[in-house]
Amino acid sequence: MCQPAETESKKRDVKAVVIPVIAALLHLNVFYQSLFNFLLYLPSLNDGFATSFIQRKIAIHDASILVAYVFDLICCYCFKIIPFSRCHKSSDIAGHHIPVIFALVLCVPCWAGGGLKSIEPLVMDILHYKGDQIWRTKMVYSILQGQGFGFLSSLNEFFMCMQRAEMNLNGLQHFNDLSTERGMKRRWKLATSSLIIGIELYFKCCIFCGFSFFIVRALCGFDKAVYGYYMMKAASDTWQTRLHAIKGLVLSPLFMRCALIRLFILSMYPSMGKRTIQKIRQYHSQQGKTI
Repeated sequence: MCQPAETESKKRDVKAVVIPVIAALLHLNVFYQSLFNFLLYLPSLNDGFATSFIQRKIAIHDASILVAYVFDLICCYCFKIIPFSRCHKSSDIAGHHIPVIFALVLCVPCWAGGGLKSIEPLVMDILHYKGDQIWRTKMVYSILQGQGFGFLSSLNEFFMCMQRAEMNLNGLQHFNDLSTERGMKRRWKLATSSLIIGIELYFKCCIFCGFSFFIVRALCGFDKAVYGYYMMKAASDTWQTRLHAIKGLVLSPLFMRCALIRLFILSMYPSMGKRTIQKIRQYHSQQGKTI
């Protein structure tokens, strides 16, 4: 018969495996929506799309991101389990997730409609414009492309969550423990296999060194579309009109979201990309060992 302390320990062990797996599935859902509902949908986007359809797409995607990120924080601060294999502190995850959650809130007026329409008048006006669709289509294209590429990174988070679950299953606390004698003798080697670690690292490199370019380009496309629409409606090209167009753009919560994302990418991605390249070199230097 199990002693109470032993039973509690087993419950803890099961929880330490199951919770990261749940987190992994939530992030996999975000990746699926980013790829299939956003990026792969773009070629079929035409001028006749329904505004409500696009709003629903964005709302579902934002909700899935919110659920995944909030669950990560619950893992850290309620269950005391860090869901990512390469993170050691809850504050590291909170420092990444909280700005993203704040950015999600800034998009609410775009898809919620109703009384919130007054918060985002210019973007909502573009979405419901019935005339020349060029700027409307370009704006929506940019939003979907930017958000799609932006959250392809959820696949990386899926990998890290599954690695954490497997590490906990093998009784390993830190990622570096995988290269120790005990880590090499671990029983379970799927998410923490050499192949998956390599895929994870190269995908991470794509995020920082490749996807980031497409994200920033899409966000700039959003700026151009909103500005172009305003100038088209103004029907005059004066410095006063340009100033009003820029003012309308800057006061848009969606523009603030885009600015926040650009700031995050420009301030964080170069160093994160550099660290990832170093990890890739380290990974290849360890290929002589059995990871």
